[in-house]
Amino acid sequence: MASLRTRWLWAGILGLLALSLYAVSGILLPFVAGLLIAYFLNPLATRLEGKRLSRGIGAGLLVFLFFVIFVGGLLVALPFLKNELSRLAIMLPSYGQKVYGALSPLVERLLVYKIDPSILSLNQSLHEQLSNVASWALRLAVGLFSNTLALANLLSLIVLTPIIAFYVLRDWPLMMAHLNSLLPPAIGPTVRELAAKINTVLGGYARGQALVCLTLALYYTVVLGIVGLKFSLTIGLIAGLFAFVPYFGFFVAVSAALGVALTQHPGWFMTGCVGVTFLVGQLVESYILVPRLVGDRIGLHPVWIIFALLAAGILFGFIGLLFALPLAGAVGVLVRFGVARYKESTLYQGDGPYIP
Repeated sequence: MASLRTRWLWAGILGLLALSLYAVSGILLPFVAGLLIAYFLNPLATRLEGKRLSRGIGAGLLVFLFFVIFVGGLLVALPFLKNELSRLAIMLPSYGQKVYGALSPLVERLLVYKIDPSILSLNQSLHEQLSNVASWALRLAVGLFSNTLALANLLSLIVLTPIIAFYVLRDWPLMMAHLNSLLPPAIGPTVRELAAKINTVLGGYARGQALVCLTLALYYTVVLGIVGLKFSLTIGLIAGLFAFVPYFGFFVAVSAALGVALTQHPGWFMTGCVGVTFLVGQLVESYILVPRLVGDRIGLHPVWIIFALLAAGILFGFIGLLFALPLAGAVGVLVRFGVARYKESTLYQGDGPYIP
């Protein structure tokens, strides 16, 4: 009975913590970003500490270098992205018209074989929807660079995140030791074992997936630029940086790239080159990059990864997307642990031979 009460107490504490985080989710982004950065940099800080460099100096040096590289990359990439997005927003309506003009003969041929008269409105509906998409994309692109509130939130993120990352990274061993001391002796070894497995899964997956995303972003940007495709930087970054979402980044990027190629050159040569580029990229990702850099560390089916991303994004927004895969990986470790314990229990094995 006491064990049952303890479990309900822990479940209540975890539920209250989840509700509290949901209530303050609007201000969590700098703290979540700082915590993730400290988590990624902790192995390097531990190595520097092992070489007799104080934890505070090592943490400050690592955070400083990280943000110099990160902010430097943003300062280099943002002007190009802004120019490409502005050009894309201006040219999108004409691109929609060209795509419509290229596809309308095929649609008309298909409509010849349709018997239902209601399908005859498909041609006009397609034209109207392309215009609506173009107008919406134009307003979105303009809003991205004119929203003062979004810029203010971005500035607060840039200012607060390095400070939070530094203090968390500096005090990481003390925080872990304090949490370790709070574990009840009866469940301490089990919790530490699970925490070690979760850390192995998340650390290996996150670092491997980051290398996969950066490699693909570089590949698509360079190769599409060599092919001569317009907006190659934007499309390459989308294809690479969203590669952690199974099939989503690839689908969005290849659709945009094929649409631009189809409107940029009337023939099929550039469209074929773009298609081959994405085919090679997908093969390299599936058979070389992911098996070697990521493997099966997270142990989740792609369908569950997509579900975790969608559910976390709906509940917590961008912060949910940051934590979706770590939480999914942690839940996967806990579920496998529970299944192993279940198979060892009498509930699964029974008290004796089964007699029908």
